[in-house]
Amino acid sequence: MTQDTRHSVSQDVEGDVGADASFLREQIERQTNEIAKLQATIHGLQAEIRDLHGSLSWTVTRPLRALARSLPGLAAVVQRTLDRTKDGLAVVLPKQAAQALFDNRWEIRDNIAEQIAAYRTAAAGKRRIVIYTAIFGEYDNLLLPERVDPSVDYVCFTDRPRNDYGIWQMRAAPYYHPDPTRIARWVKTHPHELFPDHNVAVWLDANIILKGDIHHYVGLVAGRDAHLGLIAHPHRACFYDEAEACKRLNKDSATLIDRQVEHYRKAGLPLQQPLFETGFMVVPLQKRETSDALHLWWQQIERYSRRDQLGLAWVNYRRPDLTVVPLLPQGASVRHHEDFLYYRHVFARALIVPEQLLRLGTLASPIRGQSFVEAKERRLKAVTDVPVDIIVCVHNALEDVRLCLESAWASLLPNHRIIIVNDQSDEATTAYLRDFAANRAQVTLLENDENLGYTRSANRGLAAGNAAFRILLNSDTIVSPNWALKLLDAASQSDRIGIVGPLSNAAGAQSIPEIKAKGKNTAINLLPPGVRPSDLDLACEAWSNADLMPRVPLVHGFCFGIKKEVIETIGFFDEENFKLFYGEENDYCFRALEAGFELAIATSTFVYHRKSRSIDEEKRVVHMAEAWKRLRELYGADKILAAYRQVEEHPLLDRIREKAGRYLRSSHGAK
Repeated sequence: MTQDTRHSVSQDVEGDVGADASFLREQIERQTNEIAKLQATIHGLQAEIRDLHGSLSWTVTRPLRALARSLPGLAAVVQRTLDRTKDGLAVVLPKQAAQALFDNRWEIRDNIAEQIAAYRTAAAGKRRIVIYTAIFGEYDNLLLPERVDPSVDYVCFTDRPRNDYGIWQMRAAPYYHPDPTRIARWVKTHPHELFPDHNVAVWLDANIILKGDIHHYVGLVAGRDAHLGLIAHPHRACFYDEAEACKRLNKDSATLIDRQVEHYRKAGLPLQQPLFETGFMVVPLQKRETSDALHLWWQQIERYSRRDQLGLAWVNYRRPDLTVVPLLPQGASVRHHEDFLYYRHVFARALIVPEQLLRLGTLASPIRGQSFVEAKERRLKAVTDVPVDIIVCVHNALEDVRLCLESAWASLLPNHRIIIVNDQSDEATTAYLRDFAANRAQVTLLENDENLGYTRSANRGLAAGNAAFRILLNSDTIVSPNWALKLLDAASQSDRIGIVGPLSNAAGAQSIPEIKAKGKNTAINLLPPGVRPSDLDLACEAWSNADLMPRVPLVHGFCFGIKKEVIETIGFFDEENFKLFYGEENDYCFRALEAGFELAIATSTFVYHRKSRSIDEEKRVVHMAEAWKRLRELYGADKILAAYRQVEEHPLLDRIREKAGRYLRSSHGAK
C-alpha cells in the first residue's frame, strides 16, 4: 500500500467516524444522565433511611440499609464501564474524531489574564503554601487551578520544558526510574525535602483542576492539628479488595501486588483497613511524624506496587497515632465534587490547551537555578568544621598509592584524618606507608598481620573511625581540593541520604563522559594531555545544579561516603558472602535501601580513578564472577539489573556526561 493510499484510507475512516461522532456523544450523554439519576436516587434513599432511624426499629430498616449500601457499588460499576468505553474510543479513534466526540476543550475563566497578572506582581518570598504536581513523559497535559492564589507557589516536577502559564515553576526530580509513574510517586512522598521553606504542601494529580479554595482544605488539617489531609476511598474500605481490583484492572504487576499482599497479610493487616484516594493531599511540612509516615509510604512503593493506595494502607496500620483528616464527606470523590474538575488520563493527554493561556506563559526548563559553583562558598563553609575520616586500604601498587595519599594529604582539613589499612603490602609499599604516617597526627596506620582482602580491611578501617561521615577511598585514585567537603555537603542535603559517591573517569555508571567501552566492559575515560583531574573537578561544579543530586540505588565502591547512622543501623560490609573484594558495596547499598536510607551522587565532585592495579587481572575476573553469582542469589538478577539501569539512564547524570564529552573534545582539539 502506498503512502498516498494509506492517507486516503485514513481520511475515509476519519470521515466515517466523524459522521458518527454526534450519535456516539448522545449515547454517552444518555448513559451519564442515567448514572446521575441513579446517584440522586441513592442519596434520596440514604436520606430516607436517616429519617426513619429516629422513628422505626433499626431492625425494620435493615433491608433498606442493605439496599442503600449495594446501590453505590452498582452505580460505581456502571460508571467504570462507561469510563472504560470512553477510554477505549479515545485510544482507537483518530485524534480529530476523538476531539469531536468528547469535546476536549479546556474552558478557562474570562479573567484568567487578570489573575495571572496579579499573581506575578505579588510578593513571592512570603508564600508558605505550595501546590505541587508531577508530569513525566507525555502522561498528561499541565493544567491550572481555576483560582490562581497569589499566596501560593505552584511547582511542577517534569522531565522536559513546558509552558508555565505565567505561574508554574518547572523543576527536575532528583530521582529516576524507567517507569515515569514511580518518579511521580517519589516526588509525591518527598515534599519535606523538596520544599524546606514552606509550611504546607498540597499534592494535586496532574489530571485534576482545583476549583475550590485551597485555604479551606489547608484549614481543615490545621484546625485538627493533623498529620495529613486525605480523601477517603469512595468505593472500598478493604485493602485486600483494593489489591484484587488493581490486579483485575491491570494497574500494576500482579506478581508485585501478590507479594505485597502476602507480606501485609502475614504482618496482620486487617480486612477493614481505611483506604484513601491520593490524587489530592494536604501535607503539613513542620511535623516529623508526617515526614516519617511519607518516608515509610515511599519504602512500600519502592519495594512493591506503584499503586500508592496499597502502600498507604500499610502506613496507616503501622502508624495508628497518625491523624488523618478527611477532606471530603464519606463517599465523595474528586471525580464528582464541585471543588474539582477531574479528567481521566487518556483525555488529559489529548486536552486542547487554550491559546490565550499559552500566550500568557513561556516555555520553562526544569533544569535551572544556581549552579554548585555559585553556591559553593556558602555550602562548603557550613560543613568545614565537621569531622571526616578517610579510609584507604592498601595492597601493593606503590605508584598509585603515592599519588592517592599525596593528593588526599594536600586537601586535608584540620578536622579530617586519614586512616590507612596496610593489607600485607610488599616491603617497598609498607616502607612508604610507615614513612608517610610518621609525624603526621592526622594520619593513622593500621597493619594487618595477614592478608585479609578488601572487605575485611575496609571493615577494620571503618571500625577505627569515629567521625559522623566516613569515606572509603580506593588507593588508585587522585582527589582534588574540597573533594571530601563536597561529598559531605551532598550527604548533608537530606537526613535520608546515607551513602554518596562522586563522578569519575572510571566508575561504571558514575563515569564521564562514557560509561560503556567495547563489548560488555565499563569505560575507562583517559584525560586528554594538559587536562588535570582538578580541571574536570572544577568543571563539574559549574555543570551541577546546587540543589539537584541524582538519587540512585547503587553507588560505586571506589569512593564511598557513609554516614555514621548507616553503620549503626546495618553494620559493616558482609564478610561472609563477599570475603575479598567486589560485590560488597552493591550488597551494602541494597541493605541501606532496605533500612530506609537513600543514596546520591555528588555531581559537583570528580575523583580520578586509575583502576585496580593492586589486583591481578585473572583474579579480578574470577572474583567479579563470584560476586555477581552471590548478589544474584541474594537479590535476584532482575533487581540488580534494574538498579544498574536506573543509574545508567539517570537524566541528571546523562546531562553531565554530555557536557563532559563536549568539554574533553574541545580540550583535545585545542592541543
